[in-house]
Amino acid sequence: MECTVTWEGGKQFRAATPDGRGFGMDGDSKTAPSPMETLLSALGGCTGIDVALILERMRTPPEKLVVHLDGERAGVDAKPYKSVQMHFALQGAALRPDQVERAISLSLEKYCSVFLSLAPALQVEARYTLNGVPAQRPAFQRSGRSRPRRSRIPGRPRGAA
Repeated sequence: MECTVTWEGGKQFRAATPDGRGFGMDGDSKTAPSPMETLLSALGGCTGIDVALILERMRTPPEKLVVHLDGERAGVDAKPYKSVQMHFALQGAALRPDQVERAISLSLEKYCSVFLSLAPALQVEARYTLNGVPAQRPAFQRSGRSRPRRSRIPGRPRGAA
């Protein structure tokens, strides 16, 4: 997978794939989404695609699916996302809450490459509404961790210093 990002002046850039598909980005969010808005949108698109496909495989495709995301950024210079609240609004006469919860969890735990590429310290909560009725509990939660786990040194027994 590859893409080219070309500066168009100011804080505006154009991203394009080798076959010419592309979109704009604007650091000021005036003419196009910012790169951070694009990242948040990519997370919503990736999980939305997964959830729709998983539900189709369960033979209960949604009639409508909307993913709303709200990202909170840290106050440090790079301002990475520190938490993301996701809300999936689904409609479908045949959909059951257990299927929706399973599809959202599978997407975020196993299939969404955008989510799996984000820092492990990112806190995420995913909730859903099914046919206008809000779920009583989140479908997915990750509290994040402030530092990466130490990797085990090959050949050293577990617990050895």
